[in-house]
Amino acid sequence: MHKKIEKHQFEYFTSTNLNDFSAEEQQLISETINKANSAYAPYSNFNVSSGILLDDNTILSATNVENASYPVGICAERNVLSYCMSNFPKHIIKTIAVYAEKKIEKLILPITPCGMCRQALLEVENRQEKPIKLIMIGHNNQFLVVEKCVHLLPFAFDGSVL
Repeated sequence: MHKKIEKHQFEYFTSTNLNDFSAEEQQLISETINKANSAYAPYSNFNVSSGILLDDNTILSATNVENASYPVGICAERNVLSYCMSNFPKHIIKTIAVYAEKKIEKLILPITPCGMCRQALLEVENRQEKPIKLIMIGHNNQFLVVEKCVHLLPFAFDGSVL
């Protein structure tokens, strides 16, 4: 057996300084954090919000919406992506932000999108043929940033195999 060891690597950055972001991204971050209050999460008490910055600097946002029948719920990222693709189909998504908080305690570190949301982000990134910057926001300006959503899903499944 001849095996070849390979590596999958990508760059990301962390920050605790809001000034590391453009004025438009700072607005996106602020609106995404504030939107978490609108989440409907009575079962998990895990409020998630996601915001999108479009190529014309329009900001869209959405939250997670839970359901007593758990599979019926939707994550904030897929919620805002669906809205964007349905209502702004010709626009390019420059940046997406994600924030989460628990009602009973603060989450210090940023959360990352779940697997389904990573797949949805990849689909949109492939569709628009331009990378989407992803800003994951934690409490007290803890940021984790990737310049392309594809970095979150190595060996991704996409339409090229269909």
